[in-house]
Amino acid sequence: MEKDPQSTSTTHAPDFERIFRASSSSCLIVDRELIITDANEAYLKATQTSRQLLVGQYVFDAFPDNPAHQHPDSTANLAASFERVLRRREQDVMAIQRYDIRVGESRRFEERYWSPINTPVFGADGEISHIIHRVEDVTRFVQDQSRLAAFERLSDEQTTEIHLANARLRESNIELEREREMRELFVLTLTHDLRTPLAAAKFGAQLLFQKGSDPFEAQRLSARIASSLDRCDAMISDLLDANHLRSGQKLKD
Repeated sequence: MEKDPQSTSTTHAPDFERIFRASSSSCLIVDRELIITDANEAYLKATQTSRQLLVGQYVFDAFPDNPAHQHPDSTANLAASFERVLRRREQDVMAIQRYDIRVGESRRFEERYWSPINTPVFGADGEISHIIHRVEDVTRFVQDQSRLAAFERLSDEQTTEIHLANARLRESNIELEREREMRELFVLTLTHDLRTPLAAAKFGAQLLFQKGSDPFEAQRLSARIASSLDRCDAMISDLLDANHLRSGQKLKD
């Protein structure tokens, strides 16, 4: 019994070029001399360029360093990775790199960050014929991390300022409390000191009232009362001077 030819499934070899072009991973292919031989759609979209502009170019002519970047090391790092792939004959995973690209009609440079992996492709002779340069655009992640770090630094600075302000406030409170205690001590001492001349003046006045008929004794008691009152006046003047100094006012002549 013959098999129906239409019922026989035919297995086709995969079209690797079509698969490469459709891949969502951004990939660029260079040969051993680092001449670009192809790039898939994802890579062209990520770098905002076209296949016609890239194919046949030396990779670092197509993607030079940003001249405005103070310390560009993009091309040097990538060249070193390509060299490791060719020398070690194995995949090389790079750290996140800043590699600015030219965009727009003015071909101005735009800051970009990438996570690159470079993988060797071996020919039928067992030698490396090409390198697949696969990248992931991590610019937003890096910028978010940078903003977060800046926010954390600002938060730390503000926290430090708050701690310093609280420390200054505590010192001010301690100073105010010390001043209050000194004022209370001063008033207590002054009150105690005033009582002595006031008591002497009061006692002299009583004696003067009792012995008012003796002119000599009356003169002596009057002088004693005046001296005690002068002492009281001097103490009150000192208190007023202290208050003027504390409030920043000039002393009266």
